[in-house]
Amino acid sequence: MRKSVGLLGTAGAVFMACSPALADGLSLGATGTIVYDSNQLRSLNATGRSSEDVRYSPAGTAGYSRTLGFGTVAVSGLVGHDFFQNNTNLDRNHFGAGASLNTRAGSRCSAGFNGNYSNRQNGIGSSDIIVPTVTVPSTGTPITTVPVATPLPSTDDTLPDDVGRLIDNRQISVVYGGHINCGLPGGRASFGGAAVRSTLDNGSAVRRFANSNSTSYSLFAGLGVFRPGQLQVNGSYSTIDYPNRLILPGQTVSPIGLNTGVKIYRAGLSYSRPIGARISGSVGVSYLRSVPAGGLAPYSAPAYDVSLSYRATPRLSFSALGSRSVLSSTSAGALFRVVDLFQLTTNFIVSDTISTHANVGLTANNYHQPFAIPGEVERRTDSSKIVGIGASYSPRSLYDVNVQVSETFRSSNPSIYNYNSTRVSISLSVHV
Repeated sequence: MRKSVGLLGTAGAVFMACSPALADGLSLGATGTIVYDSNQLRSLNATGRSSEDVRYSPAGTAGYSRTLGFGTVAVSGLVGHDFFQNNTNLDRNHFGAGASLNTRAGSRCSAGFNGNYSNRQNGIGSSDIIVPTVTVPSTGTPITTVPVATPLPSTDDTLPDDVGRLIDNRQISVVYGGHINCGLPGGRASFGGAAVRSTLDNGSAVRRFANSNSTSYSLFAGLGVFRPGQLQVNGSYSTIDYPNRLILPGQTVSPIGLNTGVKIYRAGLSYSRPIGARISGSVGVSYLRSVPAGGLAPYSAPAYDVSLSYRATPRLSFSALGSRSVLSSTSAGALFRVVDLFQLTTNFIVSDTISTHANVGLTANNYHQPFAIPGEVERRTDSSKIVGIGASYSPRSLYDVNVQVSETFRSSNPSIYNYNSTRVSISLSVHV
């Protein structure tokens, strides 16, 4: 069982809390995370190492947002240190920074650009990405800007690096992208596109096989059908490259370095509309095809994006979503992974200053085109069930407090990668 108590606002790939919109001005904070993990190593080659460990991660944060004549600019950063109680060789500083720009492009278009940078010990995750980011939906629906570290589809590897955490390895992640949305009044027509670039670099020579470069492009065009609904045609093209992957042709021949990778094509239709004053939803179906380099067998399958929201009362609302996508698999012995995600969320506004939410989610990974990594067992499938609750308290504009509790249960094939985790998080932000 892994338990954590901290001053940080994320709790997994499915259970994510959305912070309130950033107001103009400076925001300062102090964060701290304490994580206990009874199965920290999850490896067959952990001889002489402690499988149990406690990590202490204090940090300071700062963010600044400013509305100008052409749009809104935001920057933020984090500086901290990770202390490991048993595996002290993994101690090191960690950094995170980012910036975003959202602006109008003419009278009927909006555009946005953003970038994130994270630098910390391999295997901890990307919680340093704290700047407002842009969600780029695979269905091509209008892009929404939210002040949380929302993963960018097809480029962000949120999978824990189970074996890599054993090694003294600083991992640097850079993600940046942009989008443009245009539309006619009343939802009669819309169109737009997005581009996202991601790089992942490992400092240790032992883990450089996991370096990756990913690029994703997407386009959509919509037409008002059965108004107020809208039908959209959308498509995307993504590439994932691993410049340092090693192919072992035989025991007597030296490893050969190949720039292996995969190309991902997706095309589909989606339809969204409100149903009355309380219900709204969207349904998307598409065809997904992944073509690995080197003549390996391609993968083809139907994909989907489904969402539904229902506002029962002015204070109580429910939402559900499901999706299938292909993501990189930099930290596991596979060329790519097919990810199915489902989530149910309930939000309840207690008062003008207090709101609560509850989440239930499932993320299933299916790994394709496996290859051998010394010291690691080939990973085939895993699924993570996540449940969580949270609350936010904003008594005045000067500060706000967020509390979250979540439980994660991961079941893997092989079972060496199984784990359960419990997390309690508290965040305090002061706006100057």
